[in-house]
Amino acid sequence: MNKLKLATKMCLVVCLSMLVSGYGTALAGKAQTFYFFDGAYSLDFPAEWEVVVDKDLTANLSPSVESDSLLMIFPPDPDPVYKHVAVTTYAESFMDSLFSQGSNGKIIHKEMCKLSNRDAYSVVYSIEMEGESAIGGAYFMLDDGIAYTLLALVPEAQVNSAMPLISDAADSFKIYPAGMSKMRDQFIAVNAME
Repeated sequence: MNKLKLATKMCLVVCLSMLVSGYGTALAGKAQTFYFFDGAYSLDFPAEWEVVVDKDLTANLSPSVESDSLLMIFPPDPDPVYKHVAVTTYAESFMDSLFSQGSNGKIIHKEMCKLSNRDAYSVVYSIEMEGESAIGGAYFMLDDGIAYTLLALVPEAQVNSAMPLISDAADSFKIYPAGMSKMRDQFIAVNAME
């Protein structure tokens, strides 16, 4: 193996380990906090990043609208079935769904971790979309029948600069029980009308 390929692979391993274990200082002193669903949960991210919330309520955070680096926070999914499913099963189902959408993906690393002081599951993966290679990181958590999903996607060329920021953002994820109760009550009320 030539030295350039070896150096690239070593750099990738270091970046992936930062994503999984948390980097800790990338956001120090330059973060803003975004509160989702009337304070149900929050996430810190770089102050200069932009937040765009889609009509499906997925929050997309990135350095700019044109940026290829992206951190997506999916809306919490309260479903009674999640009280009886392992977080690994939920994560694998989500990743299978992601890879089945025509993108060529491969899981590189997966492990149990902590998110908002709760057990979570992290997955690092490579993916090819529109002919470009990217590295992705996903965090999955099930808490009291609610599924939380954070998904990061970074072009390979930006892994060194973006992954520490994304890792710190994921480490800052917090759930607020009062906000979650309010969100769960709204979800039950909407489902009762259907």
